[in-house]
Amino acid sequence: MPVRSPIRGTLLFFLVQFMCSFFVVLVSACR
Repeated sequence: MPVRSPIRGTLLFFLVQFMCSFFVVLVSACR
């Protein structure tokens, strides 16, 4: 079991959250 797996999952989750909030802000700005 690789040690990097949990770190990678956390980074992926953070990236998804960042993209989600960025998209919401972009849509709000367009309105």
